[in-house]
Amino acid sequence: MESEIIRGSTVITLSDQIRASWSARSKFVLGVLMLVISAVIMFDVPREAPTIEYVAVTAITAAGTVLLFAAVLLLVRVILVLIFRLRLGADRRDMAYEVSSDSILVRDRTGSSVTTPWSVVRRVKESRNAFRISVKPMGMRYIPKRAFSAGDLVSLRKLMVEKLSSAAKLRVV
Repeated sequence: MESEIIRGSTVITLSDQIRASWSARSKFVLGVLMLVISAVIMFDVPREAPTIEYVAVTAITAAGTVLLFAAVLLLVRVILVLIFRLRLGADRRDMAYEVSSDSILVRDRTGSSVTTPWSVVRRVKESRNAFRISVKPMGMRYIPKRAFSAGDLVSLRKLMVEKLSSAAKLRVV
């Protein structure tokens, strides 16, 4: 018996590329870096007892440095996404998806494809806009939900739960 193939297609947008690059891991790393910077600045204590003014200036400096650092990182990330978008032609943004009980196939209009067997899928997390598929040993696939019809999304969720059980973090719709 041949398994059902769930098919979908969409054009990758700039917002898809930004969302795909801004994962929970990158938010965590950014948060840790901001905490480290704050700690380094805050624990730079003078030899004498610190005055209230010194503490206030140090706190403001730490907050300003962290905000500046976050803004620069965000700007660099957006610039990189824009550069990648410019390098990604229209044919490469037109994506087709085929999900079966064996694998997830992603193909662009140029004919390039990536097949991900379920055996290397670590977990799936569904957001409002997409499925984030974490793969072993390290990596991520981003599939916009708008590529599929409402009925196909229901079938896709069922298949993900069947294949991954508790590793499928799906939204209840």
